[in-house]
Amino acid sequence: METEKGLPETEKTEMIITDAEGKAKELWDTIHKENYKLNWKLWPDTGDFYKGRQPHGELLTTYVNDIAYDAIKNKKGKLSSGAIIITENYTSDRNITFITVIHKIKGFNPLANDWFWVKYETDGEITTVKKNNKALKLAGKVADCIECHSLQTDNDYIYTSPIMDIGKEISETKKKEEEVMNAKRIATEIWNKMKSDNYQESWKMWPDKEAFYNGIDPHGTLLSTYVNEVAYDSIVSKKESMPFDAVIVTENYMFDKSLEYITVMKKIKGFNPENNDWFWIKFKPNGAIMTEEKYGKTISLAGKVDNCISCHKNQFLNDYIYTSFVKGITKKEITEEKPKGTEPVYELMAKELWERMQNEKYRENWKMWPGKNAFYEGTEPHGFWLTTYVNDLAHEAIKHKKGELQPGAIIIKENYRKDKNIDSITVMQKIKGL
Repeated sequence: METEKGLPETEKTEMIITDAEGKAKELWDTIHKENYKLNWKLWPDTGDFYKGRQPHGELLTTYVNDIAYDAIKNKKGKLSSGAIIITENYTSDRNITFITVIHKIKGFNPLANDWFWVKYETDGEITTVKKNNKALKLAGKVADCIECHSLQTDNDYIYTSPIMDIGKEISETKKKEEEVMNAKRIATEIWNKMKSDNYQESWKMWPDKEAFYNGIDPHGTLLSTYVNEVAYDSIVSKKESMPFDAVIVTENYMFDKSLEYITVMKKIKGFNPENNDWFWIKFKPNGAIMTEEKYGKTISLAGKVDNCISCHKNQFLNDYIYTSFVKGITKKEITEEKPKGTEPVYELMAKELWERMQNEKYRENWKMWPGKNAFYEGTEPHGFWLTTYVNDLAHEAIKHKKGELQPGAIIIKENYRKDKNIDSITVMQKIKGL
């Protein structure tokens, strides 16, 4: 990344500004009103100009407010909301180059422990970098900061020194390692049982579903779903929720019907009561447990898989199931106002949206996102290449910079692999009151 100050005057970039910039300016004012150099403490057991490492300065001085100091000094394991850490970054000859600050704000970013990140120039200006031909302010959810510090998730994203009792930290780490090993063992047993049962021959398909029915993101474009006997009986009888030992196997296929991966849910008594005791697994076609990179760590996709739980939790009224209803839910229940503290069942709405897209032949009749052509470069978690279509309502708002899209706007993003084979399709529809 190249700082904006170093950009040639002839090279134009689009400046990205968010409300994070306003928060960062307020934070700068706050730490200087409190005169942090005089009134705040240094990080416990560090002095002025301790040794730093990339991408920070060669020498560092770190100040913390009282909330942070108390948690660090007493090894509380995690800093509370309101904690602020200021690191002054120096060269080897003690010339200050920039200042980095992290501020824990409740609810700001739960996926990264609610830390707000900002990098300042010495005059208080927020550092700007060039990325993808855009000038980006380094404030808020700064991806590079989060990715690097995520290696320290067990230490509340902090590198400076441990903020957890070492004995407790070792115990927690051992416990997590045992959970992962146990999940792998259970997943292997489930796979072996599926193969010994020859599930494709001896199990039934999900009632009213045929092979290669249309899937929705993040699953395959085409799906085939098999269930064991206890699951099948529960679905047919509308027993409100699946019994223990129910197993659901979904084969995820691409457009050409090539098998990409297999997802499995098994209900195991006492495994995870907070989430209806579902055990989740994502297998490669050969039965190997799949993994993913998340915040710099390799995560095994077996057991309490966060992405599966957070998505399927929207279906908690239907026992975390999207495929179809496992209880006697009517269409009226889907469309009526949702009760406080609950989420609607979305499957029918998604199916209707898919049918509308196909009926309107969006590829032929809709416009592409203004200023975007087919196969423009994508970023994670979407495809390597993207093609984005919008209906007229969305196109009008985007074209004329109206600031907010109206209810009825639809955005369709086709996600392609590096070889330009389509991988998945993601869709957003704005629905009034939803």
